[in-house]
This record gives sequence, structure tokens and C-alpha cells, in this order.
Amino acid sequence: MLTNGTTLNDAAVRRELCEADKIYCKLDAADAETFRRINRPVEGITLQAVINGIKALKREFTGELAIQLMLTPASLKQAEQFARILNEIKPDEVQLNLPYRPIPREWFIDARGNNDTLPVPANHFTTITTEEAARFEAALRHLTGLKVSSAHRIRSD
Repeated sequence: MLTNGTTLNDAAVRRELCEADKIYCKLDAADAETFRRINRPVEGITLQAVINGIKALKREFTGELAIQLMLTPASLKQAEQFARILNEIKPDEVQLNLPYRPIPREWFIDARGNNDTLPVPANHFTTITTEEAARFEAALRHLTGLKVSSAHRIRSD
């Protein structure tokens, strides 16, 4: 199961998710401003609320909990902040991903698919190099002691 974590503060949602074997929670930012820029959440959704929801899920969930973290240039400056958050959550695994698909400038219903082209204007995230991703991965592993895997090893620049 993959979740953006925005409804994990709801006990009913967590109860349903606890039926899964493995849950992947997205966490693409370590500060509130970056969270707003990357995730463009609806009013009332905050980074801290998402983190609190993931922590609540971790306390109740007996399966495997993984965090998916999308690496951007902003992430490189936030390794210690991410490590602090991950040390609070204590996931079983951390997956580092690089953004490759376009981001629609406006909402539309099929925005989440793996589309090479979109029917609305789109932007692309500025990506980091595989070398930068490898350094971030090593830093995160060192700061947390967690199992960290990276998609940058699968897909090259």
C-alpha cells in the first residue's frame, strides 16, 4: 500500500491500513516550506500532521513500514533534518527516489499516472546527479542506521 500520509491521523484509516503486509508512506520534505512547494497540499494538511500520522501508524502497524523519499536539490541540504524525522518514525526501510515524471501545473484527475505527456501544461523537477544521490544515501544511512535503498542505482542520468 502506498500513501501520501495525509489521512493517517484518522484512526479508522489506520485500522484499515493495518490489514496490509507492507505500507509505503511518502515523505518528500523535511521542512514546512519545502512540503508546501513539492506536495501542494490542500489547506489544513501540514508536514507535522503527516509525520504525526506516520508515527501513529508505526505504533499500531505490525507489518513492514517503509518511507519513500523523493530526492530534490532541496533534499541535499536537509539530510540531518530528514535523519531526525526518520529516527522519530523508525521505519523498517527508507527508499530514495529521483523525480522523473512531469508535474502538472494544475490539478486534473489522471495526474498521478506514469505519463510521459500530460494534457495540461507541466513542469519537471530539477533532479540531482546520481553521485549526489549516493552521497545523500550514505549520509542518511550513517545518521540513522536504517536500511536505505536508492532508485538512482536502477536508473542513471
